[in-house]
Amino acid sequence: MGEKPEHGRMRTGDEPGNFAPTNTIDENAAQLSRYVEYAQTDRNAWHVDIVAHSMGGLISRRYIHAAMPIYPDGKPQVGHLVMLGTPNRGSSCADLISIPLELAGKSMDALRELRPVSVLRFNQVNVNRKGVPFSILAGNPLPPVCRMLAMNDGVVAEPSAIWTIEDHAVERTIHTSLTGAAQFSSFVKPRLAIGPGKQGAQDKLAALLPGGGGGRLFEFARACLEFLGLADPKDPDAGDFSKVAMLAPGQVMEIAIPVEDARNFGVTFVAANSVSVTLADDKGAPLGSNLAGKPEASQLFRGILVDRAIARATWKLTLRNDDKVERQVVLSTWSNAR
Repeated sequence: MGEKPEHGRMRTGDEPGNFAPTNTIDENAAQLSRYVEYAQTDRNAWHVDIVAHSMGGLISRRYIHAAMPIYPDGKPQVGHLVMLGTPNRGSSCADLISIPLELAGKSMDALRELRPVSVLRFNQVNVNRKGVPFSILAGNPLPPVCRMLAMNDGVVAEPSAIWTIEDHAVERTIHTSLTGAAQFSSFVKPRLAIGPGKQGAQDKLAALLPGGGGGRLFEFARACLEFLGLADPKDPDAGDFSKVAMLAPGQVMEIAIPVEDARNFGVTFVAANSVSVTLADDKGAPLGSNLAGKPEASQLFRGILVDRAIARATWKLTLRNDDKVERQVVLSTWSNAR
């Protein structure tokens, strides 16, 4: 993290398609603590601001709640937390990919902790902002993916990013581009220079709710129902069909995909940007593609959406690895998203 990563190195996952082990949020928060201490010493600064992208926002929130000190001047160590595309209510994409990985005997803590049910629990615990103002920039250039029928940045739906944060903005930028120079100039820099002012009354009220600072009222209600045994506490399932596939260099693999009558249908997958995926119906007619080398191939969660009613059949998904090394693909299908 920062300009001197040797003073604090997070492990949240490398390039798309790399399923190496990662740190937990707690472990990454400990690394953030190391880096903040270094930055204070290096710059002779009592207070610092944090700009965090994606899961870095959850890590920063954990650090603020659990470890950040309040100094003798009465002010928090962190002057402002500015988040970019943080999944403050989780990502449905993580549901669809994490579960088949675990069924295959693999697990990525970072992916598991992005699941909505995991972030719900996170929000119920990490409620203390200690006076640190929060801001969030959400991206929404993409149509529905991963069973979330809301505009999104390819990883995080707009409502998940905004959550209960009063100081927020939305722009048509994909997840991986929210750290660009334009976003820094228009959104980040003004908040570091002058701040957004005091937190609004709505934000103060949210801080009083379980998951507050924090969780929404419906999250609190759901937690109560689960405690009383009146709601199903099980995590969302992995989708209609899932598979973990290994592709040799240059290999083409065809996978039969069972589909049922549904309002809509989608495929969500994680793979290196050298992997192409195409979907065809039972008559061989093309339904969609996500091709190697295209801009959409650089996204963490990739997908194909069939946004119309479909009938029961067996479709065909074709995977092609254009790389010179073996590549893994983790995929899930879903339907009837609302």
